[in-house]
Amino acid sequence: MAERRSDRVLIRMPIEVRGTDLEGRDFQETATTHQVGRHGASILLQRALATGQEITIQRAGGKTAALARIVGQLGIQGYQHVYGVALPEAVNIWGIHFPQISEADQAVARVLLECQPCQNREVVYLNEIELEVFEVNRIISRSCGQCHSFTPWKQVMQEPAEKQEDLGGRSVAEAKAKGSGVAAAKPRPQNRRRHARVKIKMSACIRQPGSEDDLVAVANVSRGGLCFVSAKAYREGAWIEVAAPYTPGAANIFVSGRIVRSQLSTIAGSLEYAVEYSTRK
Repeated sequence: MAERRSDRVLIRMPIEVRGTDLEGRDFQETATTHQVGRHGASILLQRALATGQEITIQRAGGKTAALARIVGQLGIQGYQHVYGVALPEAVNIWGIHFPQISEADQAVARVLLECQPCQNREVVYLNEIELEVFEVNRIISRSCGQCHSFTPWKQVMQEPAEKQEDLGGRSVAEAKAKGSGVAAAKPRPQNRRRHARVKIKMSACIRQPGSEDDLVAVANVSRGGLCFVSAKAYREGAWIEVAAPYTPGAANIFVSGRIVRSQLSTIAGSLEYAVEYSTRK
């Protein structure tokens, strides 16, 4: 499995794309991102492109353009093609500061926040106390490098939740409304926990390739992972992507994790799953 070098932010951001299509014609198209990271993105385009070809991407209103490479097609969303693209390491065209992935070792949650006075955007790693404050107030005070002072930061919002769709063209609301079976719980194994757990009430979103998004309730979090409750069946050992906290209509950050344990939940018809975070995808 490839080592992930930065977090990925789920955000629809308008971009300008220039290049040459499969018929050899030059084009310039206004497109949108699906997810962005320091080293790449998934984008939505109305035209077919070839794997390996180069395109130029520039964020709408941004001053910097980057030469990107099409890694491959991820799917179809409506009339648009969804492509994974790779970006040069030295170029950040998103206007978002991505901390080093190693800094996540001390975090229990990741959030894309925006400084209210100057609109500076950063992926922020929250510890246990910071996460509790954020969940209660939806705003947190932290130091801003551009304002050179402590300022209020809020989560970056985007289009309304009812307009957000997964790569299969289904809305998050539709995905949640569709039920699924519950697998039998296995006996609880010996406790080998390395990090202290913090009980907190918040929402999360669980993703697996080829499956619908699963909006779940978090039971507790730690620096190494979290526990969530769901009526959906997950196999122990399965790799997932999780965004916690998850705010519908906001720019949410998904990270890789693995289901390491399942047990019966106190909620009828549901299981509680333990997830161990990983920097591997």
